[in-house]
Amino acid sequence: MTPVDLLIETGVKLHGSNWMGRLADDLCVSSTTVRYWVNGKMPLKEDHPIFDRMFDLVDLKILDLIALKQKFVNPGDVLTLASRRNSPPR
Repeated sequence: MTPVDLLIETGVKLHGSNWMGRLADDLCVSSTTVRYWVNGKMPLKEDHPIFDRMFDLVDLKILDLIALKQKFVNPGDVLTLASRRNSPPR
């Protein structure tokens, strides 16, 4: 996987199909810079500092999703994962 491939996959996984501008904001770079990396107009090397920030963003997303999952499985919550699985679709 090239650095550009990793940039694209991370952007799509974090932000969906309109990822470029949102990832650019997260990385504190311009959307033009991201487009240039993707189009090959500017080189993007694997040791570029934005990858440290992207890895941090992925970690934060994972933690957010784990926290969300806990809301489904916490027995004290109104809606548990077990009751959701056994209920008819809405």
